Amino acid sequence: MAALLGGLAWLLLVPAAVLQRLGLLDYDGYNRLLAGPLLLFLVALLTAPRALMVPGRSVRAGFGVAAVGVGLLLAGNVVEFYGVLLQDERNAYAAARVGEADHWVGSDIGWIIFGIGMLVLLVGGLTAAVALQRRRMRPLWVIAFTATLGVGVVAANLFALQSVLLSVPVLALYAAGWIGFGLLMFRRGVSRPA
Repeated sequence: MAALLGGLAWLLLVPAAVLQRLGLLDYDGYNRLLAGPLLLFLVALLTAPRALMVPGRSVRAGFGVAAVGVGLLLAGNVVEFYGVLLQDERNAYAAARVGEADHWVGSDIGWIIFGIGMLVLLVGGLTAAVALQRRRMRPLWVIAFTATLGVGVVAANLFALQSVLLSVPVLALYAAGWIGFGLLMFRRGVSRPA
């Protein structure tokens, strides 16, 4: 259920991206919205092996590493965009936009943590995908799972500040992947024998 709700929450980033480009939502406000879906994704990854009813250490390890990656994404987001609320300085992006050299150092630390989280999530997603393939899960699902967990988060962050024509489809596809992941876990949980 958390993956499904997280995907729906991520889908709300599509209109938020448009509002940001129109100047109705600032960069920090947009990025603060990421914390909710990331928290839901973390819960989804922690519960996925049990919900999918797929045994094996490698499956649990893959999902565990992916969960650590999402945890780092969430931590980096909180440090950079919520931590700056406690400071008198701007974050790195806001300072660069107005030509200031000084900015809050937590902004850089948060971005580094976030970047490490993307890499860890990619490794965890690939590990879980290979483990699921060995467990004879459908190959199409393995491809979708890997794209959602690994490549999707990287693409969503690389293209989030680009043109609406590029970022909106990327954000929407990423949300659709998580919604599909949530529906699969929900269906497998409902079909579980009592």
